[in-house]
Amino acid sequence: VKIFQNLASEEQVWKKFSFWRIKMKKKLIIGIVIVAVLVACMIVFVILFKKTNMVSISRNEITSVVITDGNNGDMIELSAEEMDTLIKLCERVECKKVSRGESGGWSYSIDIAYGNKSNKITLISNEVCKIGNDSYKINKQDGDEVIRIIKKFYMEK
Repeated sequence: VKIFQNLASEEQVWKKFSFWRIKMKKKLIIGIVIVAVLVACMIVFVILFKKTNMVSISRNEITSVVITDGNNGDMIELSAEEMDTLIKLCERVECKKVSRGESGGWSYSIDIAYGNKSNKITLISNEVCKIGNDSYKINKQDGDEVIRIIKKFYMEK
């Protein structure tokens, strides 16, 4: 009779152990799901709101820069000295990616050719630019400086 009591108590221990294992598995799965969701959210945040510089192309790779005035369509091609001045400034301008709808107009477009590729930067205003198809917020003072230099190039032509 005592043997059967021990078996019964062993059976209860195994049942409790099994129940504990199932509980731990559930907690582990819930923990893994929570961590996965947090990692996914961080990745999405980094991708959507990443920072970049307005120009990240090596200066010695750039073959030409053409600026188009968004108000009247006038285009100018920059000299090597003007390209260097503008690219140095644009390399320092930090851009923060934002999600924006389409804009109705733009101030200037900067087309940078390098190799057999080109990169288009569109200054929507002194605070917003588009690099390719993505919109970015820029510091107002930096935007003012880029526009000031571009206007200076137009006055000299």
